[in-house]
Amino acid sequence: MTEPQDSLPPATPAEAVAPAPRADADLKKKKGLAIASLVCGIIGGWASTVSIPAVICGHMALSKIKKNPETYTGKGLAISGLVLGYLGLVLAVVTGFMRGMLKGQLNSMGY
Repeated sequence: MTEPQDSLPPATPAEAVAPAPRADADLKKKKGLAIASLVCGIIGGWASTVSIPAVICGHMALSKIKKNPETYTGKGLAISGLVLGYLGLVLAVVTGFMRGMLKGQLNSMGY
């Protein structure tokens, strides 16, 4: 007795050894600008001029993520970089203001 055959034709040798497509290739997304924003934001606490690129990269990353969410990711990194960048800028302004006041006080005292 013969068993019933499936309705599919037999596989050719090329189909039998062809590797399945990798699932992680589809999941790879770009987040370079978001990482750059976060790194610049962290460094911006010590070097306030690096806070400006943190803000710029953060806004660019968020814009790209909003336009192409299937290609870009890293929204949390971009937001963190923006927050740290803006805090670095505020810190730079406050520090500059305090330096100016201190310099004025020292000049008036004769130092």
